[in-house]
Amino acid sequence: MDKMQHRADNTGSVSEASMASAFSKGGTMSGINEQFSKLIAADKSGSLTARVKGTLQKNRPQNQSVPSRGQNPDSSLSLSTRRELYERDFPVYKQPVEVGCFSLDSERRFFNDGRQMRYYVEPDRSPHFDLRDGYKDRFIKRDDSVKEKLDHMLRWILANRSKLSARGTTASSCDLDIDFVTWRGHLTKLLTAPYETREGWQLAVTRFRGTLYISEVETEAARRDQENRTERHEEMMYWGYKFEQYTCAGM
Repeated sequence: MDKMQHRADNTGSVSEASMASAFSKGGTMSGINEQFSKLIAADKSGSLTARVKGTLQKNRPQNQSVPSRGQNPDSSLSLSTRRELYERDFPVYKQPVEVGCFSLDSERRFFNDGRQMRYYVEPDRSPHFDLRDGYKDRFIKRDDSVKEKLDHMLRWILANRSKLSARGTTASSCDLDIDFVTWRGHLTKLLTAPYETREGWQLAVTRFRGTLYISEVETEAARRDQENRTERHEEMMYWGYKFEQYTCAGM
């Protein structure tokens, strides 16, 4: 398991980035949740051994030098945080394709279906939404001490391998025909690193049979911020969920 860190000081590179092996060939896999352990238990041949300071990068031959600061990011496996390197035409992205869904109820229980999906309903031009409604008497606050990480997504993968398996493999195979398994917010943190000047982050990355599993690791600063949230901050966070409720209709 590799760890990627970003200290939000914008000093020209990801200043606290590192990659450290959490397990090697024949070793144990500590810190991986139960579902992930099931997914990769059949394979013990992979090892991640590179340790790098200053850049986010994949394993690289030892005789290959770190790219210079003026080098184009496309020509290396590093991720520089120099903004000027990315000031170019916006890339072309393909339309996302949904491969499946799952639902979580009010108690965070997993269901391998779309029972919690809702339709978007465009509000009136001048809506009168009471975003405070229910906060004091009906709101069930999520337990922030429970770190779900990739648990629910991995559980869905275990139940739907046939939808993700590479061609020519069986549904029971561990091979997945995808490059990344992560939440979109994690990729947002990674891709906006050159422009983030306030909040740092840490991501844990495990590469297994060609697929990269990316999960966030809570930093000490994030933990302190969470513990020191004011009542006003908590209520403002609730407003976003309430707005979503107003603009979504039941099935």
